[in-house]
Amino acid sequence: MPYIKLTTTKKLTFEQKQALSEGLTEAVKVIPNKVVIFLFVEDGKTVFVANKEQEDIVFLEFDLTGHFDIETKRAFSAAACPVITRIIGTPPEGISMRITEHSCWGNFGDFVECQDNGLPVGVDSL
Repeated sequence: MPYIKLTTTKKLTFEQKQALSEGLTEAVKVIPNKVVIFLFVEDGKTVFVANKEQEDIVFLEFDLTGHFDIETKRAFSAAACPVITRIIGTPPEGISMRITEHSCWGNFGDFVECQDNGLPVGVDSL
């Protein structure tokens, strides 16, 4: 955790996907207790906005445990958007983002309740 799903209209190379993984892993480190991401890339997708097909658009869905203030979320956005622009070439006005916070998370066959700081209940630090 956290989980990032990046959808783009552009077809990406393996190298671009790898660079996104590395760059977004660095970007997520602006959020306390977050150091590793699960990144899912969907490229070459058709996207319509206001009934018009878009040629260069990115939608980033960011799910994480905990509750963080708006400034922390803005810091992530400020760190992530330049990564996307540098690697894919999509300008900031073509990047949309949603951040969703969760109080519990399941993976690796387990499900745990999390604190507001994003760590599992009973865990004080990484």
